[in-house]
Amino acid sequence: MPSETKWYVEGRVSSARDWGELTVEEMRETNRIFLEHIRSGTPPVHLLIDTRAISRLPKSFIPMLKEIEAFRHEPNMGWTVMVTNNSLIHFFGTLSSNLLKMPFKAVSSYEEVNALLKRIDPSLEGLLPETNNSQVW
Repeated sequence: MPSETKWYVEGRVSSARDWGELTVEEMRETNRIFLEHIRSGTPPVHLLIDTRAISRLPKSFIPMLKEIEAFRHEPNMGWTVMVTNNSLIHFFGTLSSNLLKMPFKAVSSYEEVNALLKRIDPSLEGLLPETNNSQVW
């Protein structure tokens, strides 16, 4: 699965976009970069994951859940926001966040991402990129 990870808001919101077949190995690499961002950013550092172009998931969610658990004890960790139109991916995100007791919300557009981030972290007001109903990648 190809993946790209970058700052959505420098030092505050780290983002990843995945497409194609999701593998645990690629997820591990994305998480490595996320952890670097969380540890070097200004807390709270939020994660934004765009999963709209994922075409296939691993057969088991258990290895994926183990990868996500790495974020559980990060003191700089904020919310995880997932952009998805896939009900199975949405369900996995909700389930894993409940199991790990981490704040999470799934949305379907970047407009919703920005509205949510402004609500949960008012310090991001004025820092979020314009979306103009398009993908920000």
